[in-house]
Parts: sequence; structure tokens; C-alpha cells
Amino acid sequence: MRAALDYFHTIQLLDYDDAAHECYIQLREQKIRIGTQDLRIAAIVLSVNGILVTRKRRDFSQVPNLIITDWTL
Repeated sequence: MRAALDYFHTIQLLDYDDAAHECYIQLREQKIRIGTQDLRIAAIVLSVNGILVTRKRRDFSQVPNLIITDWTL
């Protein structure tokens, strides 16, 4: 349990900031057909040039330039 807690303390959480909001607006204009919250998550990742770790590849693969990895495989 202690090892798990130590690991989670190393993870950086990203905010939905102005840069993410700007990405979100651009994605919405492209009429990408995924849920609003998923689109916001994609915008956050794109705004920091990050990699999204998710098992929802089918949804997020619709977002251009979004790098996705699935750790459940």
C-alpha cells in the first residue's frame, strides 16, 4: 500500500487552464464527435504536448494530433 501511495505522489495533475481552453475551442470547431469532458481531457493533453493514457482509444483516436497509449493491453 505504501508503494502505491508513493507512486501516486509522483504523478502531476494538469489543470484546465487558458491554453487548454483554447485547444478545446479549436477542437469543438472541428465538430469531433466525442463527449464534452473527453474533449476537454484531449485539449488539456494537447496543450502540454503530452501523451494520453486511456483505454478509450476508439473515442480519443478521433482527435487529430493526440498521442494515445493504452496500458491495459
